[in-house]
Amino acid sequence: MSGAGAWTVIELDHDKLCAICARVSGSRVTVRSWALATRPKDVDPSDATAVGEWIGRTLSAESMPRSRVMISLSRRDVVLKRLAVPEGARGAEIPGVVRLQMSRQLSVGMEGTQIDYQPAEDGAVLAGALPGDRFSWLGQMAKRAGLRVRRMTLRGFGLLPLIASSAERPDAPVLAVSTGAGSTEFAVLGGGQVLFLRTADVTRPTDDAELESFGQRLAVEAKRTWMSFRVGPESTEVEAVVVVGEDEVASEVGSACASGLELPWTTIRHPAWLRLPEHMPPELAAMVLPLAGLLHPATEGFLNFQSPRRGPDTGAVRRQVALLGAFALLLVGGGGYVLGSNALRRLEGRVKELNETNGELRAEYSALLKERARLEHLRAWIGARPAWSGQIRWLSDRLPTPPAGLVNVIQASASIDSVEFTPEGTGVLDGSWRAPADTRLVVAGAAQRAEVVQELRRRLIEGEFYRVVTEGQDVPDRYRFELQAAGVAGPHEAPAGGDS
Repeated sequence: MSGAGAWTVIELDHDKLCAICARVSGSRVTVRSWALATRPKDVDPSDATAVGEWIGRTLSAESMPRSRVMISLSRRDVVLKRLAVPEGARGAEIPGVVRLQMSRQLSVGMEGTQIDYQPAEDGAVLAGALPGDRFSWLGQMAKRAGLRVRRMTLRGFGLLPLIASSAERPDAPVLAVSTGAGSTEFAVLGGGQVLFLRTADVTRPTDDAELESFGQRLAVEAKRTWMSFRVGPESTEVEAVVVVGEDEVASEVGSACASGLELPWTTIRHPAWLRLPEHMPPELAAMVLPLAGLLHPATEGFLNFQSPRRGPDTGAVRRQVALLGAFALLLVGGGGYVLGSNALRRLEGRVKELNETNGELRAEYSALLKERARLEHLRAWIGARPAWSGQIRWLSDRLPTPPAGLVNVIQASASIDSVEFTPEGTGVLDGSWRAPADTRLVVAGAAQRAEVVQELRRRLIEGEFYRVVTEGQDVPDRYRFELQAAGVAGPHEAPAGGDS
């Protein structure tokens, strides 16, 4: 087999994982370690990621390498057809012919389906198709487990080198039976070729009490295999039943199948080119023998769904011409591209500088607006002086004339609580600022008659600008009034009206 060195062969059969690590040197295969495990119940069999993690942990526990891996497939995973190749078809055309014929016979879609073939007798080929969904699942599983898969083939092909090395007549047609971890494989072998393959979902018994019934079930499956093979055009007379293994299960199966088919039977001892660990149990050896057989050089040209045979690439010349044209365009336009790239980098640098300058100016402008707002606020606050002269004039016009009345006290005060801004334009600070002030005037004096005081009160109240409050006791010849006004802001605001 090509690629001498350490190999890991794995077989995932239902919930069973069987794996061996072997070293290949020429035609010799030496099994160094093995693993046999049952999938945990918490691992979903449809989840390729979860299954891959479990397989990775199992191989790591046995220190099995993952750089060169072969996946052994059950017959149930692959569609096998014996196809006739049209006369005149050349070797380079056969892959296309096989794929066309298989596409017409498959009931599943061709998308992602891996199709490979191997030469058979009479110019025919044995073609196999691994459905795309199964191939994709295996790929995801291998990726999660960290496996570098080099080959992907059928377990039944591993029986050929075992039969050829152990039988007295290697080319004689035989029915080979291989009991695996999760199923049993039946193969009709003859002339150094696999003539027919069939898988039965019958697992090895774990109790001696089940041994006889297990043999009888496989005897029935052997008859079904023989009948299915006999209806095909490649059918031939089988001379014997050969069971893989040397344990009690192999003996019981060989006896039951041979009795049902009325044929002689024998078991396969591991051949001279294969070396197994001395401490490997016989029942485990029966399960790993076909996996070790897949590493023999005799299986080199058999089906490999990882790297199937492919037809000639008719578009290679066109792609090469296109690549040459693209290379020429690259040479011609490369200089312009480099110059353009340099100019683009300079412009991008200039844009970056301008963006930085713009950010600095925006920050300065924001600071300027804040300072201007503070200034206008202060100006409005400082400039908020009531029009005292106008208000005193208004008050003077309403006071009684001497000697009817005299004024002793005039007091004026103002208080400012806030500054108001009213927007009037599109700019941020376009508008008017004002600081409304609350004013208070106190006037006190004496009068000759009470009627003069009453007349003064009436005049003040009629002004409708001030709120008039009488302070102190109500004395006929004395008066003291407080005038209150809210919101007087500018120097020109003064009470309107009033007689002199």
